[in-house]
Amino acid sequence: MSYANTLDYLLNQLPMFQRIGAAAYRKDLDNIIQLCDKLGNPQNKLKYIHVAGTNGKGSVTHIIASILQEQGYSVGVYTSPHYKDYRERIKINGKLISKQYVTAFVKKNKAKFEPIDLGDMIEQLLQAREDRASDGDVHIAFARPRRTIATVMGEDVRLERMLTNLIDNAVSFSPPGSVVEISATLADDEVVIRISDEGPGVPVQDREAIFRRFHSERPVSENFGKHSGLGLAIARTIIEGHHGRISVRDRVDGKGGACFEIALPCAASSSQ
Repeated sequence: MSYANTLDYLLNQLPMFQRIGAAAYRKDLDNIIQLCDKLGNPQNKLKYIHVAGTNGKGSVTHIIASILQEQGYSVGVYTSPHYKDYRERIKINGKLISKQYVTAFVKKNKAKFEPIDLGDMIEQLLQAREDRASDGDVHIAFARPRRTIATVMGEDVRLERMLTNLIDNAVSFSPPGSVVEISATLADDEVVIRISDEGPGVPVQDREAIFRRFHSERPVSENFGKHSGLGLAIARTIIEGHHGRISVRDRVDGKGGACFEIALPCAASSSQ
């Protein structure tokens, strides 16, 4: 990705008023909070001076930066907008950051903010499992939503790992000849995924404990449910890292078995 392509990508991600109207305006800081969280909250490791107002912000900012530099501090300055070059926004000790840094940063982190159609992802995962014949005598039925309905923002590799762990778990606890049912729907501003099996279910008292590392609850007399006890813990960590939540309950259709329900912010609400 060239520097020019990188800038095109960055600017096209902005929900500009000229492009989408009032939906571009957000009253809260949710997007900024999510961005900082995905980058490891670097703002907690630095000291900041915020300069706000109508006129003179740029001058005041650079005067303060100059004073601090003279005192021997390393000073980063962020201002917006820029005039000619995007890098005018970010300076370290008065110098623009390099084009290579901008390009490398976007290349490294863009996957964290790409829209992902979970319907497509689940469909591809199930096709791969079928090709490998990895589910034995357990059948998987997926109620495929309309395309783009189940779209979230996130890291595709981590979301794929989460789904694989949960499907593996459902198959592991399913007796031969049974069916694992998967659905993905939109509920208000969330994408809700349900993975239901016909296994022994999860006792109410264990529905929190099963998400702890190395916890493995399985019937003594059954030869299924064999796993490390890490899959569900990893899945929850990934889900919470995408500002979602996971829970387990009885199946909604009243049949025996467990239903794992995952809720993630939909891409439409995340990007507005």
